[in-house]
Amino acid sequence: MSLDQLAFPASMNGILKAGFGVLSLGVNITLGRAIIQRKWFKLPLMVVLSLTSIIALVFVFNRDINLFLVLSILFFILNSLYLILVQVYSGSMSRFTSNASVMGLYNAIRSLGMVFGSFFAGALYQNSIPSSFVYTSATLFLASLFFIFAIQQKKV
Repeated sequence: MSLDQLAFPASMNGILKAGFGVLSLGVNITLGRAIIQRKWFKLPLMVVLSLTSIIALVFVFNRDINLFLVLSILFFILNSLYLILVQVYSGSMSRFTSNASVMGLYNAIRSLGMVFGSFFAGALYQNSIPSSFVYTSATLFLASLFFIFAIQQKKV
């Protein structure tokens, strides 16, 4: 199920984005800040990556509008946590004397991923709506596997 299938008016997209933005800000100020202050990144990041992967996969099979809306909200909450956790974790793992170069590289790669990821997901969506959710789920699942493997190998 997607927003196209829910027959929302065009204005609903803006309302939902604004609502998710405010929600993300609240989550980052509260939960994100608590995680960062504890300098405890590995487990929360592993959980966030795994849960977002599972939620994206549930979207493929879901036909209930209420579950779709609840899971969408949860997905965007977790996504806002993922962004801050990866950025802070990347900065904390830096061996450079200045984190500015690490953050610049992080933001450049993230921007590149947002452009190509959006293009690829849009192309998949045009061919088959569920395929974009499968792609999202697979990508997040691989990210969580690589992160777990890196932790076990003591690379991170």
